[in-house]
Amino acid sequence: YTDIYARLKGAWTGVQDKLNSYWQAQDCAIRYRNYCLSHNLLDFSLVTEVYHRYLFPHPVYRRHFQARYRHLMVDNLEENVPVAHEMIAWAMAQCESTVLAFDEGGGYRLFLGADAEGALGIEKACNEETTLKTFLEGTRHVLAFSDVLRQTLRVESVPVSPDGVPNRGIADRGGERYWIGMIHWVVARITELLEKGIHAGEIAIIAPYVSEVMRFAIEEELTAHGIDLYLLRPSTPLREEPLIRGLLTLVLLGHPDWVLRIQGEAYSLPVEDVALALRTALAGLDPIRSRYLAQAALPPGQRVLRDLSGSASDGASRDGLGRLWENVGYQVAERYEALRVWLSRYHEGDAEPADIFLSRAFGDLLSRPGYGFCDETARARAYGRLVESAAKFRSAVGLDGAVDDDTVAREYVQLVLEGTASAEYLVDWPYPPREDAVILAPAYSYLTRDLRSSYQFWIDLGSDGWTNRPNQPLTHPYVLSKRWPVGKPWRDIEEEQAKRDVLGKVVQGLAARCTKGVYLAFSELGIDGVEQRGQLQRAIVTVLSRMVADG
Repeated sequence: YTDIYARLKGAWTGVQDKLNSYWQAQDCAIRYRNYCLSHNLLDFSLVTEVYHRYLFPHPVYRRHFQARYRHLMVDNLEENVPVAHEMIAWAMAQCESTVLAFDEGGGYRLFLGADAEGALGIEKACNEETTLKTFLEGTRHVLAFSDVLRQTLRVESVPVSPDGVPNRGIADRGGERYWIGMIHWVVARITELLEKGIHAGEIAIIAPYVSEVMRFAIEEELTAHGIDLYLLRPSTPLREEPLIRGLLTLVLLGHPDWVLRIQGEAYSLPVEDVALALRTALAGLDPIRSRYLAQAALPPGQRVLRDLSGSASDGASRDGLGRLWENVGYQVAERYEALRVWLSRYHEGDAEPADIFLSRAFGDLLSRPGYGFCDETARARAYGRLVESAAKFRSAVGLDGAVDDDTVAREYVQLVLEGTASAEYLVDWPYPPREDAVILAPAYSYLTRDLRSSYQFWIDLGSDGWTNRPNQPLTHPYVLSKRWPVGKPWRDIEEEQAKRDVLGKVVQGLAARCTKGVYLAFSELGIDGVEQRGQLQRAIVTVLSRMVADG
């Protein structure tokens, strides 16, 4: 951790002003480590260091390990970091037998420090090596298509499936001028597959990124055809999930006296969030009607729901209320009033922790018929994740009793709205995608989850997101790796080659996980209306042109 500045500085070729940021990162790391040491705290880095420096060499620990563990099995060796490889090599020497599994095209977690090249060094200690080259018929052809793609991208690699036929790996391709036209084309092809007897769970839509606009557009299209969507986007902050944000707004409506500051600014509840909360809580509301209702329900400058039953003296006129419920739906009025009354009665009592508030709201109201979580297993699971997150935060922060529950709840909501609280929970991962829902996932989420699909839809092919890696100026995965010489500049030529190499890995990885065929979808104009000609789309157009020329 003391080499951060030297490595980043030696590789930087831009303006000198950037070097100050590198030094600040170095200084923060040193100060943080010193703080941990002076307060007897073990963070993840110190746990790792203590384990390697003190436990590995200790004979007592070695005897304990040998008595407890006799056999070692490691999967996805290429996705581990160097310090994990050191542990594996140490454990191999202690065990009677070892089996290592390595994906030659893997290493997708490079941006998290994965060292695929270093993993190859461990295999030298193995007595036997077996290479598995048997593919399903469809996978063989899709891999052949990925081979020619990687050749076009000028990625140095040996063909994985030399006996496959590249054009047989393509189920169909479609190009539209507008982005939404591409979405229509994708959903039309999915509908055709379902009519042929393919299960929805056998279909995956793969994109470079999955924005909220993309999710909404695809979900709306699929829903119109009676098709469910399974969204795999574990890296999304909790606040970016509409359902979670709607629930947080309900918490805020239950605590109108809270004063929040988001990113240093006083927070006022927007009408859009209230509309989302109403759409989350009340079944059958669409975005237009929920916003219309929210505008009538939220008093200016307040954080409560207005009485729209007609009984309140300060409420809207009966004619106005009649028009409101005629537009929104009279069946919603009773459910809205029950929600308002429930929140009003909660205001009369003592404030409860956020997880207790949410649990009570779910049990008392939201799980009942006519509300947003009745018979909705997937939505209820997301609800449970939020409750779990709030409960763990309260458990961690309020252990000594120095902070009251109301303050802890307010701080938790504030952290989530700022995007600080994590979105990824290990409890989510064991659940496989639903068999009755089409998968929508960013490429990296799909690959690292190691899913398989009969048919894949590669969409938004013209987007630069297929090649642009995460912007990590302070944790540069290449420069900070053991394999990059200190002082060697990281130039544009290295950056471009790294992009091509990573794209080649992604293309091959997706192809290896497609058992029947891939659909290619792109649009001339991106979601922002700007013409797009990303590297992947250019390579695919080149390959398709050659296929046509070759007959």
